[in-house]
Amino acid sequence: MRGDSTSKRKDIRAIGNLLGNSAAHYALYGEEQREIGTYTSQAEEIAGKRSWDKMDLEDIKKIAATRARSEIRRRMPLLGLDERDEDRYAEKVEEFIGSFMSKIVKAPSKAKQGHP
Repeated sequence: MRGDSTSKRKDIRAIGNLLGNSAAHYALYGEEQREIGTYTSQAEEIAGKRSWDKMDLEDIKKIAATRARSEIRRRMPLLGLDERDEDRYAEKVEEFIGSFMSKIVKAPSKAKQGHP
């Protein structure tokens, strides 16, 4: 059982980091960036293997937001962007992460709801 827990924590970190990378690319470069699809599909693949509870989802969101902020801060000088504009990208990051999170939340199965 402990092995599964460790594996789940690794999956949470992996999804969060991939999602953060996607969100940073979305915020900085727009929707058409190829890396967004690559990172997002990898995160979806990992996320599809499990069911996630509320705490797991919060952990994924926190890791993703932290990763996105870090990537944006790292790339801003390379792109000639003013660091004071960082907050401008935060809204796009939140939007992207929220959209992804709504996709991975699985509805309870009918059997769990008491239906045949």
